[in-house]
Amino acid sequence: MTQKIGFIGVGMMGHGMIKNLLEKGYDVVAMAHRNRAPLEDLITKGATEAATPKAIAEASDVLILCVTLAAG
Repeated sequence: MTQKIGFIGVGMMGHGMIKNLLEKGYDVVAMAHRNRAPLEDLITKGATEAATPKAIAEASDVLILCVTLAAG
């Protein structure tokens, strides 16, 4: 059984990481932030969209965060 991976942070780096996970046969659930284009591309490759971070966590066995900290 493949573990379901939740992924928060579908930006430039996250998109590539999720693409590789999908190519290796993992089920990935993620959500869009500001720009939907990366997530839309991943959905065509087999990713699942979630509406909230809570929904991602509830649907996942493993959760990966790939986010930056905006310095102020």
